[in-house]
Amino acid sequence: MERTTATAFAMIVLVACGPAEHTGVPGIAANVPSVERPSQPTATQSQASITPSPSTLVDNTPTPASPPTITPQPRVQNLLSPEGPWLVYTNADDLSFAVNLDGSGRTRLPLTAADNMAAPYAGSSSRPLLALISNDYSNELGPLLDILSFPELEALEEIELRSCPEVIPGCVIDEEAQVWLPLQWSPDGRYLAFVAAIEGPSTDLYLYDAAQASISRLTSGPNQVSQFAWSPDGKWIVHEEVSHFHGSKVETMWAAAADGREIRWLYAPEGQIDQGIAGWLDDDRFIVYDQGMDGLRNLRLVSIEDGILATLFPGYFVEWSYALDPATGTFAFIPYIGAPNTDPDENGVYYVSVSSTIPKRVDIDDAFIQGWDETTQNFLSDAECPNQGDGVLGFTVNGVVSCVHPRVEQYSPDGKWYLVLDEEILIYENSGRLVGQIANSSGRLIIWRPDSQGFFMVSKGRVDHVDIGKGLPVLVDSDLGFSDMQWFDLGLVDPVWVRK
Repeated sequence: MERTTATAFAMIVLVACGPAEHTGVPGIAANVPSVERPSQPTATQSQASITPSPSTLVDNTPTPASPPTITPQPRVQNLLSPEGPWLVYTNADDLSFAVNLDGSGRTRLPLTAADNMAAPYAGSSSRPLLALISNDYSNELGPLLDILSFPELEALEEIELRSCPEVIPGCVIDEEAQVWLPLQWSPDGRYLAFVAAIEGPSTDLYLYDAAQASISRLTSGPNQVSQFAWSPDGKWIVHEEVSHFHGSKVETMWAAAADGREIRWLYAPEGQIDQGIAGWLDDDRFIVYDQGMDGLRNLRLVSIEDGILATLFPGYFVEWSYALDPATGTFAFIPYIGAPNTDPDENGVYYVSVSSTIPKRVDIDDAFIQGWDETTQNFLSDAECPNQGDGVLGFTVNGVVSCVHPRVEQYSPDGKWYLVLDEEILIYENSGRLVGQIANSSGRLIIWRPDSQGFFMVSKGRVDHVDIGKGLPVLVDSDLGFSDMQWFDLGLVDPVWVRK
């Protein structure tokens, strides 16, 4: 399979696929860890024993009095907590670290994520395992898939992602075989899906079984596997098969069974254009669109069982202003080419659904779509409610417009606190009572703790932790740079962000 540069999907990343035929080759041995890793992939490194030195004999001989001295005490090393969650990030020196819920225990990971990865880390939701793609420059092995245990940071697996087997004489990895694609754990956290070229010159789709510490190959063929995504029930991996990564040459969309028993042909994209998944309606159906140089277009409903079911909207729509209600299959969007009765001087808001593919206009002018709010059952726009405080205009799946007061991003996960970011950061209870403030702060990125008892504040190349009860920033790292930061915890999928 050939490979091209991976394209980022909008909302839910589309799974890319490899070529057609299926080969179930379970039990491919993972490579033995290299320098600075345990000598055996699954061995736990032994800790050196510490023998206490003999006690010093007591000397009762009087000694002249001397002024008291203050001996500097070594800083106590805070360790990573055994239960998590942990915040993982990479600093300006490309070194990866993990810290505890409260910012303590700053510990360097033995590996550093590869550069330019849209999602450098992937944490299992059922086991304390963190997967990342790294580069072993010392041994010139190229991209490696590394799996670390937490909090011990033991390197359990190290897999070369570009390596021809010795049983294939003269095997040379195809230059198109790009393996720097986001890693994705199955919904139950047991299986890690990844793309690699380790049994031939082109890339294929592989699974790492965390329970059995084994690898299986799901696809094979001369073309490349590109973007991919799990079905909600974890039974299928939808993916692209590409013949060429330059110009988004997507030949076919496939669904590979995670148990290795079947690879199902879905459809061939018109014009070999790259695909993106807007969202899943259930374990079988999802909404897909074409994504090319001119933007997003051709919104369709696809079934793993039956292929393309319907075209919801054939025209172009704004790529950063759409939302889906998966329960009803209603899609809100802003068309700009091929839209019915759209005035080019205003942002017309429309919606379609799997039950009605005729686009309908919403009575909201000059606005963009912020998302679907499950709590209020409304699509949210960025248009403020006239004369109604901090509310925004929203609309239901039937197009009914009203003023909505959603729980917006600056709220803590439990909704008890919210922040106002200005020249300073103001901390409020949800009742509106001011409970704290951080003066002279230019923080523009906030990461809430999952337990809502504090947050991390990123500004000017540093990250601080703020405890809601204390309200004082405590330095975590002063050399942050531009970094992907994400929570890693069992059962925790998405980080909670606030952006100014």
